[in-house]
Amino acid sequence: DQFWRKDFELAATVLKCHWLRYSVPWQTIQPQPDTWDWSWCDEHFDAASAAGIHLIIDLVHFGVPTWLPDAFGDVGFPEALETFARAFGARYRGHPAVASVCPINEPLTTAYFGGDAGLWPPHGVGLRTYMLVLSRLAQALSRSIRALRDSMGEVEIIICDSLEVAMTDEPDSDETTSPHLVESLGADVARRMERRHVVLDLVLGRVDQKHALHHWLVHHGFPSYDLHWLQRHAQTVDVIGLDYYFHTEVEVYTNPEGYYRQRAATKPWGLYRAAQDYWRRYHLPFMVTETSAAGTDEERHDWLNRCIGDIRHLRADGFPCIGFTWWPLIDHLDWDGAMLHQTGHIHPVGVFGLSRAESGELIRRPTGLTTTYRHLIEKGDEAVGSVSDRLLNAVSVAGPETVARRHVEPKERPVIVCAHQPWGMVRTRLHHLAREWAKDRQVWFVDPVKRVFSPSQAEHRTEALPDAPFLYRFQFSTPQSYDVEGAAAALLGRVEAEFAGSSLGLESSIYWVEDAAVVVLLKARPLPPTVVFDPPARYDHQETGWTKAALQQADAVVFRTPRQQAHFGSWCRGRQHLLEDGVDPRHFLKAMRTDTPVPYDSRFIVRPNLLYFGVIDERLDLGLLDRVAEATFGLNMIMVGPVIRVAPESLPRRENLFWLGPRPYEQLPNYLRGVEACILPFRQLPSMEHCLPVQVQEYLCAGRPVVATPVGSLPDRAWHGLTLCKSAEDFARACHQAAEPIEGNVRREFIRQVAGRSWHRAARAGAALMGGLGR
Repeated sequence: DQFWRKDFELAATVLKCHWLRYSVPWQTIQPQPDTWDWSWCDEHFDAASAAGIHLIIDLVHFGVPTWLPDAFGDVGFPEALETFARAFGARYRGHPAVASVCPINEPLTTAYFGGDAGLWPPHGVGLRTYMLVLSRLAQALSRSIRALRDSMGEVEIIICDSLEVAMTDEPDSDETTSPHLVESLGADVARRMERRHVVLDLVLGRVDQKHALHHWLVHHGFPSYDLHWLQRHAQTVDVIGLDYYFHTEVEVYTNPEGYYRQRAATKPWGLYRAAQDYWRRYHLPFMVTETSAAGTDEERHDWLNRCIGDIRHLRADGFPCIGFTWWPLIDHLDWDGAMLHQTGHIHPVGVFGLSRAESGELIRRPTGLTTTYRHLIEKGDEAVGSVSDRLLNAVSVAGPETVARRHVEPKERPVIVCAHQPWGMVRTRLHHLAREWAKDRQVWFVDPVKRVFSPSQAEHRTEALPDAPFLYRFQFSTPQSYDVEGAAAALLGRVEAEFAGSSLGLESSIYWVEDAAVVVLLKARPLPPTVVFDPPARYDHQETGWTKAALQQADAVVFRTPRQQAHFGSWCRGRQHLLEDGVDPRHFLKAMRTDTPVPYDSRFIVRPNLLYFGVIDERLDLGLLDRVAEATFGLNMIMVGPVIRVAPESLPRRENLFWLGPRPYEQLPNYLRGVEACILPFRQLPSMEHCLPVQVQEYLCAGRPVVATPVGSLPDRAWHGLTLCKSAEDFARACHQAAEPIEGNVRREFIRQVAGRSWHRAARAGAALMGGLGR
């Protein structure tokens, strides 16, 4: 701190750098609540201005005055920071050196170190104190932003926080060291990926009852009245600051003893991919506000080049990355020990290095990074490309739905999914897989041909879907009537015509297809594409010829159940794979939460209740359902789903049968919350002898017992909580038993046996299969 004027010269004269992140010492400026001394700021800001330096000011960078005895957890901390921010803004409004203000640096890290890990004041341990500290930080940010807007309205507000990415290769593994994890490592990773946004979501007033972390926050002690206050006092920010290091991408894993561990990710996403998540969530300009690497000059150069390459890629694709900060200008002292020791240890991460003279003076010296960094600054946009306002304008004019998707690198082959069920009716296997794949590659979901009654109604259109970053839908409707082959040919012809001349390479794409006729026609082309056949477990015996040809010609065949694989596998010539259906644990576990509201259209139905959701068609045994409803008077049956291929008049009418019609997938946990058990009254049709209804895993994952007929592969599954019944009398008796109260540990057993079979895991296996197929 004796040579800060020389450090300004190093930045402005040697590096040609005229933007610095710079922290002010609150404890020096306000040594007591009613005492102010601005001389430090006056001297430093005037010197920066004279050197032509613009400062991005941190009002708080991991330290507060000692008159706040509980530090960031102090009940007076939010008001104190608001007072400090207002006084700062009033004094330095219009000062040429003060360009941007970050009220609190890395609030997420601060909350963890001070409230959960116990390393920093107030040394809280566990989620209870973590939530209190997090609440204080969010309130302080909200109040200080408001004070800065009032006192220096033209200032740019930036919130800098750690860019975190968590991943695991063991999503279904239970860790045994923490009481906070009750599902799996996969659930922990999903929570971490939401938690990294929680501070900004709180400040922006976005954390309401629909927020993914609302239950977690309140359950562990975040005061609900503070959440309400933050919603009522939502603030805005101008720039998102991302602090990105090699250790901010982590991999969670278990050791042989069954305890979970964490390490730097062995397969990191990289800045290019990771930063886009923040853009898609907030649609705000962002910058790298911290990064660096220790080690040799070569290792530090390698990290710098990787980051700069990613920023070049981000800008080329239109993402508004407006700046890059190497932290620090000079080597740190004691920073590598979380500031828990004071030994004067030099941590060699600066653009300029430090060496200690015999007198104790710390000598600044250039490093191998100094010249490289100066050249990057001098080149400006030439080094990384210019900032485009294309995406920002797209958001401001048309909203986030029309934001351009990132360019997908050639190694990520697009996938064209041809499904039996259109998008939006129900969510089936291919809907789930498409959503998962579309997180990091282009996926085009092709609806089956739709028959319309008038030529004026015929249309074809494409649309970007909000369900995943790179997910698109293609629809084709026509008044013509086709047989199986004709419908497949018409659909493929329309797809080819739609994408002719586009950037989507149809021949280099991978087709993932349910329709056997589509597979055969694709492989009959002069230059056949790569085709994966995913035959439905439910099939039509009249189309066995098409099925056999598709099984023989496809580049790979994926079966959904072992029974289906055993029956059809001999036709596949060794290209067969078992890829069983999954479940969405995070979604259906909402049914276990006490704060999940029951929908208004079933809330009035007197419990106990039973639920069926899914397509209501010829597969349902309506006669069985009618007899069971008659025999279970006192139990109400709620039927949710679209009615297709059966006449609505054929549905049995009973006082305890409620036909609600189709409902969105997002609301299924809400309906499950209001029932005691679930039913699957399917007919035992020859076409279903190899199927495994996907609903049974979703019911069990919601902690509900299931009563079903022994259809398809269900008899092959020894799932706890699943009861199979052949007669109406047995079915009715089992329904009464399933509606009885169940202990919590029994419900958790229902969940545990299926929660590890996630759609994410299934999609990852499918992606690995596609990665092994030649172009």
